[in-house]
Amino acid sequence: MVFPRTDKTPVFMVDTMMAFSGAIVGPLKKVLTEKGYNCIGACEIVMPNNWLPKQINEEENEKKINNGLRKAREYTICIVNKI
Repeated sequence: MVFPRTDKTPVFMVDTMMAFSGAIVGPLKKVLTEKGYNCIGACEIVMPNNWLPKQINEEENEKKINNGLRKAREYTICIVNKI
């Protein structure tokens, strides 16, 4: 994805992950900052395994999904209050 240059356009990031983020937040912030964006937040949300799950534990998946939705709501409120 190519981001155009800008002058302090606010931007935020949300990524989902199974267990680890892959260390994407820092490098993405660096790229966006160099393009002129104002990075106002980043949020990583743990979700169930969707990459070749060996066994599906419905109870554990539901817990992760509900926690993820709660975290997303809280993050959304935080971002809205910053703008």
